[in-house]
Amino acid sequence: MTTIGDVLMVFGGAVALGFGAWCLVMLVNLLLPQQAMRAAEGFATRAPAQIGLGTVVGLPAVLFALVLLNLPLPIAKLAGVGVLVAVVMVASLGFAGLAKLCGERVTSQGGAKHHYEALAKGTFLLVGAGLFPLIGWFVLAPLGLLASLGGGVRAMRSKPDVQPGYRPVA
Repeated sequence: MTTIGDVLMVFGGAVALGFGAWCLVMLVNLLLPQQAMRAAEGFATRAPAQIGLGTVVGLPAVLFALVLLNLPLPIAKLAGVGVLVAVVMVASLGFAGLAKLCGERVTSQGGAKHHYEALAKGTFLLVGAGLFPLIGWFVLAPLGLLASLGGGVRAMRSKPDVQPGYRPVA
């Protein structure tokens, strides 16, 4: 039997998760603007490749982390948590680039006047879409996570020059 406390707990957890993700993406965008720009360039020029790269990199890393977490040794569990934290860090860099691109598209449609406002709106749109029940949870969030992981890996590997064909709005 579900009580109102259970419902409030799930809703509060979703709100806290969404706010925390929004804050993390904004922080990464403000602290690492060049890397976020490279991730945005990758999404603008070759978006489907980001999902493939995220799958190729993410699945083995997460499986390795799960194996480490299931070992009885405390140092192995710590290493597993470290691998998961590294995956989330790389994915947050890619998600920052995706939010930057989404914010630039909001600006080009006349929805924002300043760079920070566009970035905040783009991040809110992406995080909100991932928190939407069923479609967001089971389709958009996993695809966004894989794409963000691929974008983060590509942003860390790529050269700092701007790719031809990509023109930032701001």
